[in-house]
Amino acid sequence: VSVAVAQNGDIYIAGNFTEAGNVKANNIARWDGAQFHSLSNGLDNSVAAIAVDGNNVYAVGSFSSAGNVSANGIAYWNGTEWSAVGTGDGATDEYGSRGWLRAAAVYNGSLVIGGQFTKVDGVAANNIAAWDGANWQPLGMGVGELDWDSNWSPNGEVRALLTVGDVLVAGGSFQLADNETVNSIAQWDGTNWAAVGSGVRMVENGSDNLGKVVALAYGNNTLYAGGYFNRAEGKT
Repeated sequence: VSVAVAQNGDIYIAGNFTEAGNVKANNIARWDGAQFHSLSNGLDNSVAAIAVDGNNVYAVGSFSSAGNVSANGIAYWNGTEWSAVGTGDGATDEYGSRGWLRAAAVYNGSLVIGGQFTKVDGVAANNIAAWDGANWQPLGMGVGELDWDSNWSPNGEVRALLTVGDVLVAGGSFQLADNETVNSIAQWDGTNWAAVGSGVRMVENGSDNLGKVVALAYGNNTLYAGGYFNRAEGKT
């Protein structure tokens, strides 16, 4: 389940369900402090992440329709009805197949989505992209890794996104952000990617591999990351 809180205090939840409380709600619902409400017909398949911006509630996931609108994994609710984001074609991988969408956040007034893909609505973007209300934009080269021939490759995934002031933090499983070695967690300042310390690793049985960040939070001037790893900044 993904949770987001609106400015008026309403709580939105999304995931893989058909009821919230005693209310029929397909994979997304709103809690007003007293009861749950459906968002029209909801979404026809599971939701991986949601983000709220003003009256708009953005959802990304494995769905193909939102309400009665065709929307391949990316849609928004404006309080009254569902709409697709962009052309509705959604995210695709390097082979043209449907990509995986895992994360969403609002950064500098734009919706940012993350997952495993190389294009969104036909626009090249490696595993992370931003929608400014009119167009999709890549965030630099995105995130990926070096392949066996030391060439930049889009292999990798974004699993968590968090806005902290003027910075967007991305977590997942990836070696590089642009050409910067970041080890599964990186920060974007609107122009460039940078590492967050030396990132996270999984060291066991004599092997040293990338870790995977699946959750991010911020409080008391501290960034928190959770996931599958046993080293952070080299510390156990």
